[in-house]
Amino acid sequence: QVVAQGRATARAAEELDEFEHAGTTLSTRRVAIVMTVAGQSVASTVWLDEAGDIVVLEQPDGAVRFVRRTGDAAASGGQNSGESAAPGATGAGAFLASARECVDVTEVTVESTGATLAGLLSLPRADGGAAAEPVPTVLVLPGSGAVDLAGTAAPIIRNSGLEQLAYALGCHGYGVLRIAKLGIPPSTGDGNAVTLDTYARNTADWLALLAAHPGIDGRRLAVLGHSEGGLVALYATATGSIEPAALLLVATPGRPMDVLLEEQLVARAEESGASAEQVAELRRQVGEAVAAIRASTGTRLELTGDLAENPVAQLFGHAAGLLRTEMEQDPAELIAGIDAPILIVQGAKDMQVRPVDGAALAAAAPGAVLVAPTDMTHNLVDVTGDALEGLVPGPDAVISAALLLAVGTFLDDHLRPTGH
Repeated sequence: QVVAQGRATARAAEELDEFEHAGTTLSTRRVAIVMTVAGQSVASTVWLDEAGDIVVLEQPDGAVRFVRRTGDAAASGGQNSGESAAPGATGAGAFLASARECVDVTEVTVESTGATLAGLLSLPRADGGAAAEPVPTVLVLPGSGAVDLAGTAAPIIRNSGLEQLAYALGCHGYGVLRIAKLGIPPSTGDGNAVTLDTYARNTADWLALLAAHPGIDGRRLAVLGHSEGGLVALYATATGSIEPAALLLVATPGRPMDVLLEEQLVARAEESGASAEQVAELRRQVGEAVAAIRASTGTRLELTGDLAENPVAQLFGHAAGLLRTEMEQDPAELIAGIDAPILIVQGAKDMQVRPVDGAALAAAAPGAVLVAPTDMTHNLVDVTGDALEGLVPGPDAVISAALLLAVGTFLDDHLRPTGH
C-alpha cells in the first residue's frame, strides 16, 4: 500500500551471524540494502532468521532501528516494535490456532468477467453436531496489490491479517468469504486489465454465490472493503451493482485517488530527505502521469515521448485502466447516495489513508458510524509508539482489537435477527 518511487539493491552475506535477540542466540543472515528514492540513497541492514523473517532492520545513518518483538513481549505489553496483541494472545500464530477451531473452511470459486475467481469461505461450526441455521456472512474485498487469500502481500506483509479477521468473526457467529482478486493466484485472468466496473461485477458475482449457499442467509450479506477494496465496495453499491445489507469501510480513501497518489509519493520522498527542488520535480512528474492516465482509453498507458522518461508513469502505467476509473470517482459523492448501514473504521496512525479520509466519508454520510482507533495502522495492527514503527507489521503481529470490536458490534447491530 505504500507508494514509493525508487530502486533497491540487496546483497546477502555469505556467512551467518550469531545474533542476540530477546535473550536467545539466533543464527541470522545479514543483508545490506541500498534504496534510491527521489535522488536520495538510503542504506539499511536487515538480519533474517532461518525462516527468512526479519529480526532487525537498521538504518545506521538515520539512527533508525526496528526490532521484531517476540510473542511473549506482545502478550505482556512490551514495546520493542509497537505491535499490540488481543487479550490472551501470544501472536498471530497462536491467535489463528485458537480461532480456527470455531470455523470450517472450504475453497470456493466463481466464474466472472472471463476468469475463474478463487476464495476461502469460513462458516461457524454448529454446536453439538446440530444442524446449523443459515448465518449472516461478510464478503471481504482486499486492498491494492498482490494480496493473497490470507491478507498477506509477500514479502512485506506476512501476518495473515484478513485470515485473523475471518476466524475472529467466525468465532462470533459470522461467515466470512476472503477472495483473491482477478489475476491474483489462485484466481485466473490479467490483474492489470481491469477497471472499477470489472471489480464491481466480480463483487456482484461473489455475493450471488453466497446468496445461493445453503448455510448462508442471503438476506444478511455484508461487504467489508479494506483500502482500495473499500472504494470498490462504495462504487459497486452506489452504482447499483450490489445491494448489501451493510457496508463496512476500513482504511478507505475519502478523497479522489489522484489526490492520495500525489500525497503518498510526496510524503515518502520527503521522509527520505528529498530537497525542495526534488519534491517540485516529483510533483511535476505526478501531474504529467495523472494527466496521461486520465486521457488514456485502454487498460495500459503507452509510455512514449516524455512519458518514457517519467518514473511515475513507469510505476503506474501498467494499471492505467483501473487508476483512471478510480480517479474519476469522488468517494464522498459515492457514499452520499448509499442507504445501507455503513461503518467507517479509520486508524489514527494510518500513513497511507489518512484520518482526513475517514472524516470526509463520515461528513458525506451523516448516518454512518465512524470509529477511529487511536493506534491502528493501515495494515490493521496497533502500534503504541510512532506510526512509522508499525509501517510494516511483523509476521506475528495480531490484528487490532479495536477493529474487531468495532466490526463485531456493528454487525451485531445490523445483521442479527431479533431474538438472536
